[in-house]
Amino acid sequence: MRIGVDARYAFRRQPRGIGRYLQALLAAYRALGVRDTFVLFVDAQADLTAFGDLPADCALVRLPGRNPLRFEEWELPRHARRHRLDVLHLPANYGRVVPGVPTVFTVHDLIEFRRFEFSSHPLPLRHRVGRAVRIRRLPRELHRARAVVAPSLWAADDIEQRLGVPRSRIRVIPHGCFEDVRTGPPRAEALSRLRAQGLAVPERFLLALDAVDARKNAALVRAAFPRVKARLPDVGLVTVGHEHREGVTLEAGEIRAGYVDRPTLCLLYRAASLFVFGSLQEGFGFPVLEAMASATPVVALRASSVPEVGGDAVLYVDESDPGKLADLVLQVLGDPDLAADLALRGEARSQVFTWEQSAREHHRCLVEAAGS
Repeated sequence: MRIGVDARYAFRRQPRGIGRYLQALLAAYRALGVRDTFVLFVDAQADLTAFGDLPADCALVRLPGRNPLRFEEWELPRHARRHRLDVLHLPANYGRVVPGVPTVFTVHDLIEFRRFEFSSHPLPLRHRVGRAVRIRRLPRELHRARAVVAPSLWAADDIEQRLGVPRSRIRVIPHGCFEDVRTGPPRAEALSRLRAQGLAVPERFLLALDAVDARKNAALVRAAFPRVKARLPDVGLVTVGHEHREGVTLEAGEIRAGYVDRPTLCLLYRAASLFVFGSLQEGFGFPVLEAMASATPVVALRASSVPEVGGDAVLYVDESDPGKLADLVLQVLGDPDLAADLALRGEARSQVFTWEQSAREHHRCLVEAAGS
């Protein structure tokens, strides 16, 4: 079987969520001994060294142009027809169904449909145009697809309710956990390495994500932290995130690390006393899974897909209330036995999510789509 894949984001110098998902999925196909040929379509921005050596059963097709909309609307459909594919996988929330080629989408979330609810951060014109086209076309494309993969039951419900895609066409296939967070050093060594890199992290600190996107709800953790600090003066807060945040005042004891590379993020997960996650909407919730895999206790807002990932290994706050979040944080930090129990349960819970199982289910979905 010849499987086409929109593989643009797997070939970035610093791949993020969708790119790392694709890299892990392709590697797991290989580990499972899948014998199909993969035709990987990439764009002019592709870093062909980012993915390492490609196996013999992967054909790389570099398409012209750097504009994402041109790639999705014109170049990929045109070249997909030429390559006589049995099935096409569009794993990045959007694409065009190619006539005569069975198509499977992965829709990780519908944040593009909600961006106006969560963010006043202005997008560049080309992003606004691309977003408008995708929002207008995606419902129709999903209705024409053979199948739609969603990473959680919450995401599947959202796709069904918001876009009207029949539930019978949606396959829930959870992501796996990346191995780099499972294999980090002990906490004391992680702290030492971070300090050697110039991050002056305290012995005890909360780790949280920062972002311009209000969906991540960074303000909740920042509002809860002074209440924690008042009771436990030795505890700090380390926030990480790609975007520069203007007009946000640092709390006493807060270290804003900004964007950090992947190895540093893995060390932070390992070194943190507690990971605090206030996100309002997540299609899957990788940060919760990665913190659990790092044997770090997690406190999170009970929202969207997060309980599907965390199960009973996470302590949840039921509303976006800084006082209630601070109370839970203090409960964990003040009870070493509870913290140790959450760490053990989280590590065990993370073992449920493997890329081998995810790849097995993805491949079954692709085979069924090709044969239907």
